[in-house]
Parts: sequence; structure tokens; C-alpha cells
Amino acid sequence: MDFELDNFNGIILSAETVPNSNAAFASELREVLGYAADNHKNLIWLTLPIEQSHLIGEATAQGFTFHNCEERAITLIHKPKSDTFVPFIPTHTVGAGALIQNDQQEILLIKEHGMQGYKLPGGHVELGEPIGESVVREVWEETGVTAKFESILGITTKHPFQFGKSNMYIVCKLTATDEAINIQDVDEIAEAKWVSVNEFLQDEISYPFNRQMVGALLNQDGLALVELAGNTGRHKKQETFFAQTSSAVHSPLTLKAEPALNLMPVLQQLFIREAQSELVEQSEINTDAPNREPFQNWLESKRGLTSQDVANTRWIKTCTGGYITEVMFHENGTLDEFRLFDRFQTQGTWKLKHGLLKVNITKGDNTYQFTIVGNQDHNVHSAVEHKNGELHSYLKFAQVK
Repeated sequence: MDFELDNFNGIILSAETVPNSNAAFASELREVLGYAADNHKNLIWLTLPIEQSHLIGEATAQGFTFHNCEERAITLIHKPKSDTFVPFIPTHTVGAGALIQNDQQEILLIKEHGMQGYKLPGGHVELGEPIGESVVREVWEETGVTAKFESILGITTKHPFQFGKSNMYIVCKLTATDEAINIQDVDEIAEAKWVSVNEFLQDEISYPFNRQMVGALLNQDGLALVELAGNTGRHKKQETFFAQTSSAVHSPLTLKAEPALNLMPVLQQLFIREAQSELVEQSEINTDAPNREPFQNWLESKRGLTSQDVANTRWIKTCTGGYITEVMFHENGTLDEFRLFDRFQTQGTWKLKHGLLKVNITKGDNTYQFTIVGNQDHNVHSAVEHKNGELHSYLKFAQVK
């Protein structure tokens, strides 16, 4: 049998030259073992395809042990000493789950056949499959929803899991590009639906870990997929995820790509109020305004808000009519608003989209909606408010943490 020497004083037997005959294999294997002993070699690596599985018995009889197994091949090793270091065999299976929130403050959930409660869609990461591609694929198979990978939000592990190995579960943030549900894997998935965040967090039938995970990770930024300069050659990394820019470093507000440009009317409306002291309906705004220098100068004074700016923080809200409230933003995407003097409470939801903070608050039969735009120079931000869909007021917000 032919072989090559590795970088660790070991021997790798050539799978293509392993004889099919038991007798020939036994004889040639003894020769290799003799060479290894005479030359003080360490590990001997032998990989047999399933078609030569009849040789396994002879290999183990000469001191080989199992190292790892694939669907159509098994790898065995021979150790000259019991304390010889052996590189680790695979230790983990890897799964990925998708946290997807839409503009209605709903998250995408699935229920498997025979399962109590709901959980995030997701599944096994296949060998060689990028994490982002795997979770997008699993979402489509289990729900029919098409989505785009954004970031990694969290990682949890469990041991033991399948086959005595550990399991690593990676929670990913995705954005839906088509929210229509059409389950593909009907044999596994019994139901898929969009559920309000509050409803899921209060659903005691669903597993507590799943609810705690959603509450902690909703509206977080996570680790973003990055392209590394010079990432080529034999050591090329398939995927690299780095932490995103800290909120301590204020990022300018940029809306150059779809669908971010759909938020431009919100910015134009706020610009007119702050530059000209006028509240104007979005339908009345000149669509050429973004190309003009005054608007661009104003935009440079704004910044994108992050989840670190918002989650678990306290803001003071004022309006042109003199109404003052305190707003508590919770990390699960909900908020509580209190009148400053009598502590009358109302509730709502929040969501970050392209650095803009979208807020919905319900007071009795009335719904208030506004999008807060961050200020680059200080923590006093602003928004134009709509009440029941109609233009209502100009708002200021002071972050007091």
C-alpha cells in the first residue's frame, strides 16, 4: 500500500491502493506497521470505503481503532502508544433557528407534528453548508416564507444530544422578503403562522427557553457576516461573523439601498418640520427634495439608532402641545408610556428598521404611530406623529437611560 507522511510524524495510507483481498491487505498492513515501528512514527490513518468494509475486521485485529464514520466510509487509526495525541473527532452537531419579525410586530413560528406549543423555524446545518444559507433554506422548507439572512444573535449548546455528541444551536436574525405562508415539508410541520410578540411571550404552553430567547434577542443587532480582505487560498474562511458597530460610535444615517429608500418620505416630512416649522402630509412633499443640498446637510446631522440605544432605556417624550410622558423601551419590543405627573399608563411596541425607530402606541380607541430619527450630536431625537393615520404632532425625545 502506498502512503504519505503528514506534518505530525504520522502516516496516511492511500485509499486507492488498499488491496481488496483480505490476505493481501493483512500482509501489506503488517509491512506498514513494521515501517512505522522502525521509524518511530506516530498515528497511522486508514480510510476504508463501504465497498471494502470486509477489511475492517483485519484492521482491528492488527490494532486499529475507529476514529470517525461517514455515510460511505470509515476512518480508523493505529496508535503506537496509548498516550499518543489524536486530533478530535467531530464533537458537535449544528442547528440554526430563525428569528423573523415583520412590521406588524409579529414573529414567524412553527409547530411540528405532535409538538406542544410553538418554536422558531430552523433545522440542521448540512455538511459544508454556510449558516446563513442553511437557515434561509430551513425557513422556506418549514413555512414557505422567503427571507434574507441578517446576523447571528445568539448561540446555545446542549450535551449530550444525538449520537453522544454535543449540539450547538445558532439563533439568526432574518428579514422576510415574502411573508406568505406555504409549508413545504408537510410531513414534519403541522402549522406555521405569524404571532404577535406579546402573545408568544405570554404563551405558557410554548417551551420557556424559546420564549426567553425571543424576549432577549428581539431587536438586537448581533454578529454580522463580513468579507475579509485577502481571504483566499488553502486557509480561506467560509464565513466570518464580527460584532457590529457599538452604539457608542454614532453611525451616520444612510438610506441608499432598497428597501431603505421606502423610508425617505418619513425623513422628508421631519426635515420640513425642523427646517420650515411646517407639518406637511407626505403626499404633498416634493419628491426631488432628497437631491437638494439643504436636505442632505440635514441628513448628515442625523444618525442610525441601534438596539443598544433603545432596549431597556427610559426616554422623556414631549410634543408641541406641551404634553409630557415617560417612555420605557423593553428589550422584547414592547414599551410602557406614563404620563409624567399622574403615571397614567399606556402600552405599545417598537421596532428598529434601517436605524429608524418605529413606534406604535394604543390609547383606548386611538392608535399613535411615529418614526424616531436619531440626532448625531446629542441624545435628543425627533419624530412626526400620526394619530389614527392622520398627521398629528411634532415630537422630541430625550434619552435619560
